[in-house]
Amino acid sequence: MSEPTTGTTSGTAPTRNVVLLVVAAVLVIAVVVVVLLFGVARPPEVVALVDQPDPSPSAAVVWNDDRNDEPCLTVASPDGTTTELTCTDEFGEVIAWDDNGVVVRTWGARDRLQWIDPATGEQQQRDEVDDPTGFETYRTSDITSRARSGTLRVTLDETGEVIWETDAHDGYRVQAGAVSPDGVWVAMVDSAERLLVVPADGSQPPRVWAEDVASWEAPVWEGTSLREAG
Repeated sequence: MSEPTTGTTSGTAPTRNVVLLVVAAVLVIAVVVVVLLFGVARPPEVVALVDQPDPSPSAAVVWNDDRNDEPCLTVASPDGTTTELTCTDEFGEVIAWDDNGVVVRTWGARDRLQWIDPATGEQQQRDEVDDPTGFETYRTSDITSRARSGTLRVTLDETGEVIWETDAHDGYRVQAGAVSPDGVWVAMVDSAERLLVVPADGSQPPRVWAEDVASWEAPVWEGTSLREAG
């Protein structure tokens, strides 16, 4: 009578399973690498403002970064650096940046305008808005972005002038933009979460002013008055 072979069989099964798991993991990693290298539709490459600072924007801009539950005001300076100004759960919409500071409209039982010191992030004053005419909607964008057949075109809404045209996949967009008070620059947020700055006459391509910008609203330029915002 032959001897039982149970021990030999049970020993090879776990080894085979481990080998299969390793092979599967390698295949998954290979697929991910291929997708990252060839399958991702990348945004247009744009040089950074800090690497090409001349000419620099004429003023700073501020936006409300809504990536987290606690929104934060972030300022981008003309030299290409960024500063997180302050964070609070009361922020609504950044609508202006006048001589008294960054103006934020908050909502509640009554609408309020809040002024934030752009140097310290401290609240300067807070006024209730009895007649919120001109502040009842979000700031509108000054630009229109269209991508078709591999070409992106960004135009100024007021003049129809093309300020940027480049190769781009059809899913890429410049989501919102604002013209500086002096009319010389346009600050724009794109779908790759970049803050771009470009001359309003389209004489140069955009430069990346900041990255990881989680905002669908147009940034607000320093020197933007409440009248211009409304």
